[in-house]
Amino acid sequence: MPYIKDLASAIKDILDSIKSILESATEEGELLEGVKEVVRGDRVRPRPEPPTIWIFTDEAVAIHPPMSLAEKWSLPIVLSAVYKTDDPDTGYMEATSLAAKARSVILKDRTLGLRNFIQDVQSVRFDPSGPHFNEGQLYGAAATVNVIFTIFEK
Repeated sequence: MPYIKDLASAIKDILDSIKSILESATEEGELLEGVKEVVRGDRVRPRPEPPTIWIFTDEAVAIHPPMSLAEKWSLPIVLSAVYKTDDPDTGYMEATSLAAKARSVILKDRTLGLRNFIQDVQSVRFDPSGPHFNEGQLYGAAATVNVIFTIFEK
């Protein structure tokens, strides 16, 4: 039987887990060592000092069979890295590297520790740093992963 969970709490649990996993990877000796903050959402006060990883959601899409009581969902999660430097070469390379590393960290546990309702986490897209992700001394890059999960609302 599918796990009983509503969509809002499923999305909250997914985002909480991703944030926690990425924060653990910022510790000394880990893949994201040096990242100062992992930020969930598009706004935070005060603005965090880079390097940072921002977590955003994109549009969730239902992908379940039409006759199913359980709902299968696909939720894209964008992991956006921001790096600050005066040197453009370093900025582009470091932002790209951080986004790629964040993706690698998330793909280590493809159920995000939530095996009761998550079936898989898959790579979808990778946007290396480039002029379109540059604003002054800030350089960005983004990796998108797709979280596939099934819920059953009572």
